Amino acid sequence: MEKVHPIGLGVSSAQNVVLNGVVGESVAFPDAVKKSGTLTYKGDEQHTIGDVTGGQFTGFREGRVQWNSTTGLFSISGLKVDDSGMYTLLNNDAEPSKEYQYQLNVDDSSLSGGAVAGIVVGLLLFVAAIITIVMWKNQRMPGWSAIFPRKKEEL
Repeated sequence: MEKVHPIGLGVSSAQNVVLNGVVGESVAFPDAVKKSGTLTYKGDEQHTIGDVTGGQFTGFREGRVQWNSTTGLFSISGLKVDDSGMYTLLNNDAEPSKEYQYQLNVDDSSLSGGAVAGIVVGLLLFVAAIITIVMWKNQRMPGWSAIFPRKKEEL
């Protein structure tokens, strides 16, 4: 973990943690907020995407931001590449407040169904081409097999 200087007065122990996610899956932020705190996202501007006040949660981002009242953890479901960026969790449960920073990287490493189908069709066509070439060579050159060359005694 890389230490980052605290932002603002009364805030201690800001941490910079890298989180990795995959498109369509979920990611949980590892630091808990039990009674009071916020989760913000900094893109072009900083936006609050989750707020806990008096143990009550208000979430933003099309309902994809959740807060678990038992564990105190924020999470984002249905990850998108656009979710990549810097997040700040401000925990006001104790004095002084604690701030945690996370760099979320969302990877779109999954292949679409069309891409997989294209790869399979391409491989099948390649195998068919090889078989066609072998058969053609066997017909044009009697006594010769591209796969198992015959011995001179068999000719």
